[in-house]
Amino acid sequence: MTVFLFIVILALVAQRIYVKMEAHTLPLRKEDFGHVNYTITEIPTTYYSVGKVSDILKEWDGRFHLYRVNPKEKFNFDFHQLNSKVRAKAFLDKCKWESTLCSPCFDSKKMVTEVSTETIFNESGYYASFAKVSDEAVKYLWDSMNLPFTANVAQLEHAFIANLKTDTITAGIHANPMTYSMGIQFIGRKTWLFWDHDVYLNDMRAIPAAPILIPRQAPGRPYPLYVYTSEPGDILFFPESYAHVVLTHSGPNVLVNYRKFFPMNLFRQPLTWIAGRMNGWLSPVIHSAGPVAGNSMQQQYVPEKKINQVAYVNMDKLCEGGLTQFDIDMLEVLKKEAAKYH
Repeated sequence: MTVFLFIVILALVAQRIYVKMEAHTLPLRKEDFGHVNYTITEIPTTYYSVGKVSDILKEWDGRFHLYRVNPKEKFNFDFHQLNSKVRAKAFLDKCKWESTLCSPCFDSKKMVTEVSTETIFNESGYYASFAKVSDEAVKYLWDSMNLPFTANVAQLEHAFIANLKTDTITAGIHANPMTYSMGIQFIGRKTWLFWDHDVYLNDMRAIPAAPILIPRQAPGRPYPLYVYTSEPGDILFFPESYAHVVLTHSGPNVLVNYRKFFPMNLFRQPLTWIAGRMNGWLSPVIHSAGPVAGNSMQQQYVPEKKINQVAYVNMDKLCEGGLTQFDIDMLEVLKKEAAKYH
C-alpha cells in the first residue's frame, strides 16, 4: 500500500510538472492584461563609499536590496579596459511596437557571432545581451568593485553591453526562476520595473519556458510596483522569480549580472524550478549568431532557446492591433522614470 501511494504521488507530481513545462504553448488573452491599481515602491537601499562596499556588505545578500554609492561620490569605470569579444545584435530602425510585454525589435540580419567591445562603444547600435566576456575582462570588472567575496561565489555571469542611439526597452517582462542575481551597473543607466515573486507567481500566474518565467495575466489585485533607475556603482541583489522589465539608456552601458544558486531557490517553488530546469535542458539555442561563449551551463540562461521562441510568439500576439491596458500603464511609468535623467 505504501509503495502504491508513493507511485500515485509521484505520478501526480510528474503530471503537474509536465503541465507547467507545456503551459508556455497556451494562448494568452488581451482581456487578461487590463488595468490594475499599483503602488510605486522604492527598493530598500544602503549607501556605501567608493571602494569600501566591503565595510557594509560582508556576503551575498539574499534579500531584494540595493547598494548604492554615496550621493556626493562618483564611481569611475574605464569601459575601454574591457577589451573582449562578445556575441551581439542590433535593433531595427523602426519597430512595430514599443512594449513592456512583447519582444524587442531586434534586427535578425545584424546578429554577429563575435564583435569587440571596442566596436560596440565606437559604433552605436550594438547590444550584447547574456554575453560571456573574457576571463581578463571578468577579473577587471570584479576587481573594480572591491567586493568582500571572490567571483567564484557566482556560478554564472552574463554581461549586458550596449551603446544605443536612444533609450530602448531591451528586455520585456520576464524572470529567472533558477537563481539569485546580483546586478552591477558599471557605466550608464538602466530603468527597471520589478514585481516580487509572490505577485508574479501567484497573481500573474507566471509559467516557465526555458527557463525564464512569463506571465499569463496582469495581477488580479492592487500590487507594489518597484521602479528603479540604476547608477554606476549600483549593486542590486534580487531573488529568483522577481520579474522585471529593462529600459537601457542611450550611450555606453555596461551591466553584469552574477547568478548564484541557493537551495531556497528550489524549495520556495519546487515544481516551477524543476519544470524550468527541464525545459532549459531540453531546448536548443537558436540564436543565429551561435551559442554564447563559455561552458554549457551558460546556455541554460540565454533567452534564445527554441521553447522561449514559442512563448515569445504567444506574448507578441498581445501587441497585435494595439497594446493592452496593462502594457500602456507600465510604459507610462517606465518612460516617466527614465525622463528624469534627460
